[in-house]
Amino acid sequence: DVPGSVEQIDFLHAHVIRHTADNTNAILRVGERGGGPLCVRCAYTIGAVFVDHAADRELVLEDIYCDFHHTRHWQMREGFMVPRAPQSPRNWYVYRNATPAVRKTVHAVSCTQFCGGCAQSGPDALVNVDLRARLVNSEHFPEAALAFRDSTVWIFGLKSEDQDTFLDFANSTVDIAGASFLQWRRVDDTPVVRARDSRYALDLYVWAPQRIALCETRGGRSSTVLTKDAPRSVRRGGLVLRPRSGRRVCDGTDHG
Repeated sequence: DVPGSVEQIDFLHAHVIRHTADNTNAILRVGERGGGPLCVRCAYTIGAVFVDHAADRELVLEDIYCDFHHTRHWQMREGFMVPRAPQSPRNWYVYRNATPAVRKTVHAVSCTQFCGGCAQSGPDALVNVDLRARLVNSEHFPEAALAFRDSTVWIFGLKSEDQDTFLDFANSTVDIAGASFLQWRRVDDTPVVRARDSRYALDLYVWAPQRIALCETRGGRSSTVLTKDAPRSVRRGGLVLRPRSGRRVCDGTDHG
């Protein structure tokens, strides 16, 4: 546990590694409330969840590099950092709300593999979080790159690739101001974005041959926007997915 009296932890770009496949506990646990925000910065991590956010304390994560899951076959070679133990794709990511019944505020700047990839209903989705992030890269998860539930999310600069679904969120307010999604293969039956009973404004550059851009459910009624019919930004490949009002969501207005 990080004591509440600690205001900053700087790993000075050191390797912070767990050599087992245990995903029960993170490497760090913010378990005590403090007088102000806690800043954790400059770490290279692998093999585990990096931070469990348990206490009601504002958290800042800066320059946290969690290695990608698809590099495991390199990292587990003899003499490298991770032993040849079973490793679940859900073992490696930066942030988890360990007590989702308590609303958390977290700021992330320049982080890779920020949260676990899954559907918004899955165990590794971000739940009940106010997130403000800049320059985030999450990719090669088995399901969605980023998933949110009951959260407020603003991200400036997001990149992902090789996912069936890029974003999956429910009962959330999501504002993505600039994102790049690269899909290496043709996917016809899953959408780039899946939204349920949420407010959103998404400016995406999609390098993906996916047929469905958006699958949205509101009040039990579902609708689909095909990629060929989605609104376009100025550049080829750019999708602008917003409610019919066309306004961004961070101004607090109701988009119905």
